[in-house]
Amino acid sequence: MLPVRGTIKWESGANPEQSRCCELHKKEFWHLSHCSSVNGKASKFGVSQKTGHTLLFFKFLRNESDASVFSVVFGLFSDFETTRIVYLFFNFYNMNKIYFSVAAAVAVCFLCATSALAQDRQTLNLSGKLTAAETFWAGEAVGTPVEGMYGTDYINSFSDGVFSFDNTYTTSDWGDSWSGFAYTNTSDVTTPDYTNMSAITGAGYDDEIDDTYILTYAGGEAIIKFNNRAMFKDLTMYVTNATYAYLSMKEGDALAKKFGGVEGTDPDSLILIATGYDADLQPTGKQARFALADFRFEDSDEDYIVNTWEEFDLSSLGAVSAISFSMETSDMEDFGGFLYPNTPLYFCLDNLSGIADGFIANDCSKVVAEGSVYYANGALFVNGLEGAEIQVFNVMGAMVATFSANGDNEAVLFVSTKGIHIAKAVKEGKVFTFAFNVQ
Repeated sequence: MLPVRGTIKWESGANPEQSRCCELHKKEFWHLSHCSSVNGKASKFGVSQKTGHTLLFFKFLRNESDASVFSVVFGLFSDFETTRIVYLFFNFYNMNKIYFSVAAAVAVCFLCATSALAQDRQTLNLSGKLTAAETFWAGEAVGTPVEGMYGTDYINSFSDGVFSFDNTYTTSDWGDSWSGFAYTNTSDVTTPDYTNMSAITGAGYDDEIDDTYILTYAGGEAIIKFNNRAMFKDLTMYVTNATYAYLSMKEGDALAKKFGGVEGTDPDSLILIATGYDADLQPTGKQARFALADFRFEDSDEDYIVNTWEEFDLSSLGAVSAISFSMETSDMEDFGGFLYPNTPLYFCLDNLSGIADGFIANDCSKVVAEGSVYYANGALFVNGLEGAEIQVFNVMGAMVATFSANGDNEAVLFVSTKGIHIAKAVKEGKVFTFAFNVQ
């Protein structure tokens, strides 16, 4: 019998704003004596029937294999008891919709209270993103267009299930462009041009596992976020120069100077800067810096431009919900009183990894009352979330849909594989999560 460490009580107020999410009463017991094994009705005086029904479902998970299989939903849980309760939350919806609101409150509040995450290191895995050699993905003109500074922007993103990368694809009269992150397996180490999508290494950090790595343009917004509302600590990754940037610094080009100058003594540098973000996606004030090129040494023989994969330790950022990247170059040009970089602001990264350090706390009191997302007959129905940005993830953590909620009781066509899905809705700075099953 599952060792439950407290009874769970739902207390309703006169209206949803007065409802309290849940209360964990500090009673320890090693069996489910508070409810019947048949129908979940309270078997002890003073225990509500909702409490009984909630506890009854704790019984359905009796073997560790069930919980370990379902842990892939978040990929973060290490302790068996936590995983069972998360598993319970999703199965509960299918068993009886009547008690889904209770199950949602129980599961979310449990996560708010415990945040029991694995201490296993999570590592970026781009395997299978590209199926052919010498190819790349740098965004596409799909979704809702937005008028940008240089043309029409299309907001994209990609994820490996743990880490999420933003991408902006821009179309204009003079050609298409992208910013943020792209992924690639190209190996061109000779072409000195912005169309070159390769690292100067010609391969990813560990090309025996997978050749795919990430190319970043840090001249605009480049932010990595963590899926499932997790915080991460002890982050690290491997970085190197993009071929385009490397050759520009080494030889100079039509816009940029050769680093070191003609005599090789100019104190040039290209610095990659990582900034951490807190649970509210606000900068923490902590930064980590890495020199991708450095000609500031007194002895010019020590000057270098990185052309191998090197570790960039991000642990000084602490526990963060996201990381943004920017770059500083010594080669700047004054145009009308504004300084612009001449050095191409591209770099490559691979093997990003970190340890999950808890969830961002949800506003438990409004998880159920604020709105809903549910699936029926090939469509998602969205209620009470007008104006929210919604992302949908499958059981493996991959994002399978993203859209904006434009009205109440809105129906959105949804095609995906069978199984549990998670919808994440962001509205007015608040984040709400819902689960549904595609059968």
